[in-house]
Amino acid sequence: MKKLLLIIALPILLGAFALHGQDPNDPAPDPNDPMDTTDPNAPDYQEGEGGNRTPVVENVTAAQIEGTKLMEIFYDLKVSDNRDCVVTVKWSTDNGNSFPLTATALVGAAGPGVVPGDGLKVTWDMGVDWNNQFTQSGRIKIIASRIPADYNPAGSTPTGGTSETGI
Repeated sequence: MKKLLLIIALPILLGAFALHGQDPNDPAPDPNDPMDTTDPNAPDYQEGEGGNRTPVVENVTAAQIEGTKLMEIFYDLKVSDNRDCVVTVKWSTDNGNSFPLTATALVGAAGPGVVPGDGLKVTWDMGVDWNNQFTQSGRIKIIASRIPADYNPAGSTPTGGTSETGI
């Protein structure tokens, strides 16, 4: 699945940030992935105006709300066909060498069903995911992936079955 990401350096608990850019270690496009719209042989590719429909995340800013453990993250999300996306926020404490933490305490434009647009806002409660810790080497990575046209959040399949399992 082709994903676009931006990494932001954040000296956490100080509120400053610096844009780092796209992760150079992101894997190469997968020609067998139907979501990879950069490959002309992929099922979801469109020539011309539709072209590459890979999500583009731009204009990312982030700052800690003074006196709180909340981080406000703003960004623009563009997808040429305006299909909803899944937006994930990852966290690194080692200057971007790894991103072991996925932020879960998020409110706003994160998770499945994010509609592309400008000035999208996510508020991350770092006190839930990363409480009483400090780093000068923090980085945030925002990952946006298109939701497939046949995606069904209830787990139903086109044949009427479900993908849910349980006891």
